Amino acid sequence: MKTFLKLLVLILAFQTANANTFWIDIHDSSKTVTPGESVTLEAYIHNLSDQGIVLMATRTTNDIPDDWTTTICLGKTCYSPSTNQAVESIAAGDSLFFDITFNTSENPGYGEALMVFTDVGAGVSDSVLFSVTSALQPAFSVSFDDTLSNGKAGEELADSGTLYNLTDSLITVYVVRENENLPAGWSTSLCFDTCAAPEIDTLTAAVEAGDSLEFSVRFFTGDDAGQGYVDLSIFVEGSPDTVFQTLHAETQSTDIAGAANFNPGEFHLFGNFPNPFNNSTSVRFYAPAKVLNTTLAVFNVSGQLVAQISKGATGAGMHTIRFNAQELSSGLYFYRISVRSLSGQVNLGTGKFLLIK
Repeated sequence: MKTFLKLLVLILAFQTANANTFWIDIHDSSKTVTPGESVTLEAYIHNLSDQGIVLMATRTTNDIPDDWTTTICLGKTCYSPSTNQAVESIAAGDSLFFDITFNTSENPGYGEALMVFTDVGAGVSDSVLFSVTSALQPAFSVSFDDTLSNGKAGEELADSGTLYNLTDSLITVYVVRENENLPAGWSTSLCFDTCAAPEIDTLTAAVEAGDSLEFSVRFFTGDDAGQGYVDLSIFVEGSPDTVFQTLHAETQSTDIAGAANFNPGEFHLFGNFPNPFNNSTSVRFYAPAKVLNTTLAVFNVSGQLVAQISKGATGAGMHTIRFNAQELSSGLYFYRISVRSLSGQVNLGTGKFLLIK
């Protein structure tokens, strides 16, 4: 029993001797800045003991680009970049301010410095890794409302988006039609508030700081069903960044009388359009009677169900189910459409499509 008590006293004494006598309150240990900026990362060291302590702050590593410097401040004293160690006293229950400043260059880069804080009297230490990333900030961002529009042959269709000025100054924006692939009889126009003539391939506009610009591509389609696309590039004067996007349009004929083997008294699956497709395609079918519900199931080449869409009651006639494959990867997929009529009869159709992103 005496041996156990002695061992317990030794364990408690060891734990007490090695207990933390201070706490580091980190305000920020990592930041991203524009090249050439100086940034300061801060922390407070709180004395947790009931007596004063002597705190030593040591920069043990300073892994930064050659044209960067770091400086440390402890309490009210700041030191030269070559000084790696500082010592200050902290009264019982008091706190001490610490910061480290990263002075970056005009070149993008990454730097880090490991600081070790030690209670000199108790021999207790703790460390914090401070880091800074210097990177060019984008001047703009672009979001697209539509990248594939569809409708009837002869309709005017539009794909649209919005550009946002992320800077604190005016920028000049360029929207360029790099390429187009259209059926005979189709044409396109680039549009801001108004649309340019079809032969104009570049539009430019000034966008104020924090403002945005809406743009679109108008597809003027022909009388026959078809599909086409336009390749756009969007960039800002003076910025190295460019956004590339392909915008698609597709039309379907309203005349189904000429479809091969079509019988208006029978269910018929017309397949999907476009195929291959990018992100979305439309599956078309004809129902000879009122429909109670329709289910489109999509499977990968291993036979696993990867997507399913259900629609409620509809009338007899031509119907379209739009399938968005944004969450799927490129590849070959199979689909099965199940159409249940009000009488309980179930019509099935199967097909396959190729997703290309």
